[in-house]
Amino acid sequence: MSSASAGYLRIGAYAVFGDRLVFNGIQNGVPISGEGAAIWISDGTPQGTFKLKTADGGSVNMSGVFVTGGDRIYFGGSIAPSFQPLQLWSSSGNQGDIVQLTGPGKPAPLDGAFAGQGLASLTAAGSLLYFSDRATGRLYVTDATNAVSPVGTSVVSGLGTVLGGSVLFSGSAAGGTGLISVTGTTATFLAPVAITSTSVTLSGGRAFFGGIGDAGGAGLWVTDGSAAGTSRVSSVSLGVSTPSVKAFKDGVAFVANDGVTGSELWFSNGTSSGTFLTADINTRSGFLGAGDASPTNLTVVGDKLYFTAFVGPETNLYSFDGSPGSVRQVVIPGVISSVSQLKTAGGMLYAVGQDGPNSRQLYRLDAAGQATQLSDAVPNEVVRWTFAMGDKLFFYVTALPQLSDNVVFGVAGRLYLVNGPTAGAEFVGAFSGLNTDRAAVVGDRLFFQAGTVEDGAAELWVSDGTVTGTVRVTDTRVTGDANYGPLSDTYGYLLRKAPTGGELDYVEQLAGKVTGGQMTAAAAIADLIDRADATTSVATLSYEFFTGKIPSAAGLDYLVSPTGANAANLNSAYYQAFSMENRYINFAVNLGKLGEGKDAFAAKYGGLSLSEATRTAYTTIFGSDPGAAKVDALLSPSFVLGGQTMTRAQYFALYGQDGPAGIGTKAAMVGWLLSEAAKADVGTYATANEAFLADLADGAVNYAVDIVGVYGGTAYAG
Repeated sequence: MSSASAGYLRIGAYAVFGDRLVFNGIQNGVPISGEGAAIWISDGTPQGTFKLKTADGGSVNMSGVFVTGGDRIYFGGSIAPSFQPLQLWSSSGNQGDIVQLTGPGKPAPLDGAFAGQGLASLTAAGSLLYFSDRATGRLYVTDATNAVSPVGTSVVSGLGTVLGGSVLFSGSAAGGTGLISVTGTTATFLAPVAITSTSVTLSGGRAFFGGIGDAGGAGLWVTDGSAAGTSRVSSVSLGVSTPSVKAFKDGVAFVANDGVTGSELWFSNGTSSGTFLTADINTRSGFLGAGDASPTNLTVVGDKLYFTAFVGPETNLYSFDGSPGSVRQVVIPGVISSVSQLKTAGGMLYAVGQDGPNSRQLYRLDAAGQATQLSDAVPNEVVRWTFAMGDKLFFYVTALPQLSDNVVFGVAGRLYLVNGPTAGAEFVGAFSGLNTDRAAVVGDRLFFQAGTVEDGAAELWVSDGTVTGTVRVTDTRVTGDANYGPLSDTYGYLLRKAPTGGELDYVEQLAGKVTGGQMTAAAAIADLIDRADATTSVATLSYEFFTGKIPSAAGLDYLVSPTGANAANLNSAYYQAFSMENRYINFAVNLGKLGEGKDAFAAKYGGLSLSEATRTAYTTIFGSDPGAAKVDALLSPSFVLGGQTMTRAQYFALYGQDGPAGIGTKAAMVGWLLSEAAKADVGTYATANEAFLADLADGAVNYAVDIVGVYGGTAYAG
């Protein structure tokens, strides 16, 4: 594939939306205010990755963060290429569905709100989204219908926190100013305390936060969402950043400085008597940061909390079980300092530690504290980044010097996967750079931004943890493809006819997606190949099975083309009335019972029972033995046809017209298996057929060949 233009796709803000990733993409280095900025969405495939447009085809510049609520995505944005006025938008993630919720034409005061300082307080609670006007603090709520309503006269600041069925804000409601609880359009005043910490942590059905009361009562506060259940539990307050607070055993572990012991780890169960200093870890003086252990990497594994703390000049690993006096240092053999990047996956703790002057390794620790080294970074190499995905863990190894533990984009390295709590490290891929600030787990896959070693172009990638399952999803360098030519020509080569009417519109839409950067040329070809499943592939797969080779070019045109001499071609009204499965079955019976494949088919399958024939054919088509149990599961399901209940085996016999073990019945069975392989794109035959059609995309290909023999070893990456 040839590149018509060089460039890259830079990922900005992003969010997981169901089984997809939505992100702000900046294409080919165009500044954020230019036409290259747009909202993209991806399901992890090239076909399912595209720019989201408004109903009239416009792009929206996004600013701030995405918030997902129910089945909608919410964000602040403006029509490209301008930033102003910044308004609230909503989308279902479907093309053409981006709806502006505030701005000109909306009911007052929404028609003029947010044009100045913009949006604030975006907080999702189920299918509802709360947001405020940053200039006035006025609070609003919207739902899946995109209707916007004010929440009384409430004014809020900062993000909200969902607790049960309500949302907590710092703000005002009838009865006072301080902590309020909001449900729908109703706000309830709880207590005269303002949230001062940037994070509110939920644990045991309660919310813990740093706050200050109207009488100067600063410290750690807790609420269960009611006025009676809101109180201050300690004058020692939470740290201001999320990493310094962790929900643990229905309470919180948090980093605080009481003015005596320095910055250390504390714990609270939500009562004054249950709030205590876990340990004064750094008691030294004379070192950098004397007296401050400054715990970080708070990570819960099982019934213990692990964290790292500074005891100059080293950063060590510690554990805490929730009880006073239980803090213990955890020693990893071979690690001399700089323990970092604590992660939990599969009930195990993973940590990176320095094992030499210029190298850092990845270790896995079990419940007994036994450590296993997983990486083999050589001197001047380091494990710079780790990412947990269920019971798996990805890690990235790079050479020194480096930027930081968090962002290693632009630096070459190798990505590995630890595939479970007892597995070793497996190589996934090599990259010229990997942006770890732009990585997210979506289901059982990791989405990330990286550049290839070959060209360094930054694009969106997805990985299931295997080499073959690690693919580049976007290729914004490609705006055309000299090898394939116009897609209308490719359509003709693959479908054996010219596109007309709705099919021509479809081809033009594909071409627009390619030139617009929403789809690669290869992905467009893959889409056309899928289109051929019900026509061209019926002929190629059936002939391959029954005759050992596909038809000639003239033969394929005779069987498929609507403009040839064959009135019963696969595009005819006769075949259009058939389901896809029945097209394959009909073709198979004609070839295997009556046509040119009948002798070879009878010689191999004539003496077999239907079960034996199914097992043999399945192994040939899919490349693996299904076993007796699966064969029975394939043949025995029953369904109602024309008021008559029958099994699938009886359905094959109905088509074959020569008895339960007749050659026509067995041919019908083969046709059904071929249709299932084509629909699922699975197995030896389907893979070879797709590779052949991909080769056919430019019109230059050898016909009348054994495609399993020629293309069977070809991995078609559509």
